[in-house]
Order: sequence, then structure tokens, then C-alpha cells
Amino acid sequence: MPSNEGRGYILRRLIRRAARYAKLMGSDKPFLYTLAKKVSQIFDGLYPEIDKNLPHIEEVLKKEEEMFLRTLQNGEEKLAALLAKGGKTLSGEDAFYLHETFGFPLELTREIAAAKGVSVDEKGYETAKKAAAAKSRSYADELSKEKVQHLQYVEVTYPATQFTGYETLTQEARVLTLLDNEFNEIKTLSGEGYAVFDKTSFYAESGGQVGDTGHVEKSGQLVARVLDVQKPIGKIFVHKIDGTLAVGDTVLLHVNKDLRTRAAANHSAIHVLNAALRTVFGTGVHQSGSFVSPERFRFDYTLSKTPTEAEWQQVWQIVQRAIDNALPVTCQERPLKDAAKLGAVTLLGETYADPARFVLMGGSFEEPEKKYSLELCGGTHVSNTAQVITIVPLKEGSLSAGVRRIEGAAGQAAIDYLKAVNAGVEKMAARLTVPVQEVGPRLNQILDELKEVKKRYAAFREKTLAAGGVAQMTFTMKNGATLVLQNAEGAQPRELRTIADTIGQKYEKALVVVGTDRDGKRSFVVKMVGQLPNTNAAEVAKQIAANLNGRAGGRPDFAQGGGEAKDTWQDFMASLQKLL
Repeated sequence: MPSNEGRGYILRRLIRRAARYAKLMGSDKPFLYTLAKKVSQIFDGLYPEIDKNLPHIEEVLKKEEEMFLRTLQNGEEKLAALLAKGGKTLSGEDAFYLHETFGFPLELTREIAAAKGVSVDEKGYETAKKAAAAKSRSYADELSKEKVQHLQYVEVTYPATQFTGYETLTQEARVLTLLDNEFNEIKTLSGEGYAVFDKTSFYAESGGQVGDTGHVEKSGQLVARVLDVQKPIGKIFVHKIDGTLAVGDTVLLHVNKDLRTRAAANHSAIHVLNAALRTVFGTGVHQSGSFVSPERFRFDYTLSKTPTEAEWQQVWQIVQRAIDNALPVTCQERPLKDAAKLGAVTLLGETYADPARFVLMGGSFEEPEKKYSLELCGGTHVSNTAQVITIVPLKEGSLSAGVRRIEGAAGQAAIDYLKAVNAGVEKMAARLTVPVQEVGPRLNQILDELKEVKKRYAAFREKTLAAGGVAQMTFTMKNGATLVLQNAEGAQPRELRTIADTIGQKYEKALVVVGTDRDGKRSFVVKMVGQLPNTNAAEVAKQIAANLNGRAGGRPDFAQGGGEAKDTWQDFMASLQKLL
């Protein structure tokens, strides 16, 4: 798949270079994808995968071309502006800016600039690129050269760790070596560090699945906690631990059963989901990445369209049917050549051990045609799809051109998530004083009402804040401040304060009076902006209310009140002017 790194970036550059030449030849629309069928015919019989995946290839090419044509237009416009400044050399900073901001490749910048007789400072480009990489790089993302050397020494000095975690969660083992936090070998450990055992039941992070956690016992006593397990170089499992151990100790390793079970359910859920996606969208769907933990899973897959609601319903129906049918999950090590014979799904570009581990859902290895799913996978899995229980989709969307991502939870993690959601809904139902089943409709009603209030207020604000006319009058008070009298016709009484606040933002010193009439009643607010000598908003409000046969109250800077609407607004404003 085209991407911004590794082999995918080479592919993207090839596509973009060809697309640019097509554009120079007069093609302003996606063109390369129309050649895919001819290429498939040329390689017919040599590369059957091309014909099998032709619709997917055409979709990816077209999407990539569409995206690049937009990039090309934006980048060319910016490059033209930079070249228009004059000069014989385009700075490396500008060239890198085009690449980083617009995705404009350096080679295209070079070609376009050369056509204008301008060179590109490519050394400056590389300097800017390295500076950006150094800025974004996390120290924790890289192992120091010394640490790598120490790990390589461990890798060649000790035998491969024997993994027994598929069969058991408890394993007797011997401590081969201990490492400090810099991966230096030590004889004893007290606190945090790393341990290498001859055997282990702990799964080491790989294939997107996180490492197991658990504890270590010696002579029946807990002596260490296992925080994580990695295979940093290859054959050696490095256990991150916190505790007390010595080289040569014989210990008993215990994997956290609950967390392993949760991770296995989430990993098996990916296989169930992958098979359903391939059923609905075709075998052109391929896994392009994954992450599995006890809490949730993430699955990236190739698809160059946005699935419809109907298609998603079909996917989840297939998924739940596979779970409800309680299909047996069988794992076997078999020769790698059996993958093609049995129709196993493999990851594009992935290198597998031989023999490889086959994970079969439904059917049997004797009758592979009855399978639901068959993949090569080294992760841990449930023994029956019923143990997946259900899959709760948490998020789905486009990750990049031609690649989409699903995040979800399965097994006990899904149950926990649904319980948490249900508890939240019950609290919301209590607050809304409606049954749980009516929370959705009630929320929709509230949101509709809020939308209407916002719409009305926008109209009120536009109308009531208009300068001049009888809606608003301004006067200069004896203390030099501005008196603003505002008729907020049609406004709700609760909206008056917001209107007064908005008006007050225009002045440094002012007394703002905003009122509205409804059903023969007059409501008003008084807001003081800045420090006004001998002025108190609460006292002013009481004076106004007295003339309306009403009541008022508040603070020195803000007050509100109401009474009878016994005169017109013009008369009311005139009386306020005399009063204030």
C-alpha cells in the first residue's frame, strides 16, 4: 500500500512521478488506474494475485492519484510563489516546507525549479529534514548503541528461550542471566531490571499483541512481578521484572490468567472480524496492522471505499453468527507450504517461520473447505469462538488513503465496557427523570430545543444589537459614562443577561439597561461596565422597578427585576433617561 514510509513510500513516489508525467502530457484527471487492467493481462499467469485483486488495485491507484492531484495543485501554487521571489537557488528550508506541509516530493520541486533555471539547496533540505526528525523523535523510541550491543551479546551467548505459553500458564524455569536497566549483565537483582529464563510461559510482545504480565515464585514465595516481556533481538525473551532474583535460581513463573484470557479474546476477535470483512468486501481486503491488549484491539485493513451502513450491518451479522455458532479454534504448527494448499490468509510482505503456526476457526485441517477462518499467527487465542462472547466496535474510520481502522473490545473487555456504558446511561436517566429506554429520545429532544434556542438567540442578537433606531438608545451620563438603553424585543427574560454582556463588551465605562415585554410584563437587567462613581446597579434596578410597580435586586455590578409594561418603550426610555 502507498504510505509515507518504507516500501510504501517508494510505491507512492513511483505513482506520483508517473501521475505528474501524465499531467504534463495533458491529463488533469486520474489516469494511471485505467492501465491496471492492461497490466493484469500482460502478467496473466505469472502473477495471478494481480487479477484477483484488480478491483482493489484500481481503487487504490485512483484514490492515490486524486489525492496527489490536489497535493500537486496546492504545492505548485506555493512553489510558484516561492520561485517568483527571484534568486538562483531555492532554500532547503523552503523545499522541506513544501514536503512537510503539502506532501510535495523533493524530486518534483527539483524538476519544476530546474525548468525555471533555479537550483535547490538539497544539503539544506537534508539538514531541515534531520532537524525535524530530531525534534519529533522520542528518546524512549530508540535503544542506545550500547544497549543494543549488550542485547546482541545475550542473544548469541544463551540458548533460545523455550516458549511453553500455548500449553500452560505456569512454568518451572531457571534464571540464565539478569540485566540492569542498561542491559548490563549482573549476578543478582533487587528492584527493577530484566531476567532471561531457559523456559517461559509468558508471551513476548509480537504480532501486535502485548506481552504477558504476572509474577515469579521461589520456594513458594512471591519474589518478583513480571511487568512486560519483549523479544528485542529475536530468540531471547527478556522479562521486565520488579523483585529479587539471582542467576541460577529455579523459579515458578505464573502468567496473569485473567489478562491473558482477555488478550486472547481480543486477538481472536480480529480473526473473526477479518474473515467477515473479506466475505463482505472481497479477498482484496488485507490486514495492514494490528494491536491487541487485554482492554481492546485495533485492526487496520485495506479498503478504498467508505462502507455503507448496510454493509456494516452485514459484517457484524457475520461476526456475531460466527461467535454464536461456537466454532472450535484449532492451532497447529505445519510446513509453511501448507498455507497455499489450505487457503490460509497471510500478511502481505510478512516473513514467517517454517514450520508456521496455523490458527483455524471452524472446520478442520482434514476438511479445510469447511473453515470460517484460517490465518498464520503466533498470538494467543481462545479455544472456541463462543469465548469471544461479542465484539463491541468503539471506533471506525479512514487511517490513510486505502487503509481503514477499527477499534473495538471483545470478551470480558466488551462486557466491562457495556457495563460501564449502562451505568452511565442509568445515571443520565436519573438526571433526566426518564426510563433508561427513553434517554436517547429525551436527549434528542433537548438538543433540538437547544438548537432552536441558539437559532432564536442569534436572531435576537442580530436584531437587538443593531445600532440606532428605537431598539437602542445611548446617552452620556453626568459622570461621563455611557448609558445604553436596549429594547430586546422578542427575547426571553433569561436571555437578557447575555445580551447585556455582549453590549457591555463595546464599552470601557457604561451602564447598560436591557429589557423585554412579554404578556403585559416588563423584565429588565442592569449591568455596570467598569467603575462608575456613585452608581450601583442594584439601586438603579430598584428605582426602575418602583416605576413599574415591580421588584428588583442584585449586586452592585449586575441586577435584574420586573414589573408592569404600563407604557410604550419610547416613553420608558425617555423616563429612564431622566431618571439616570
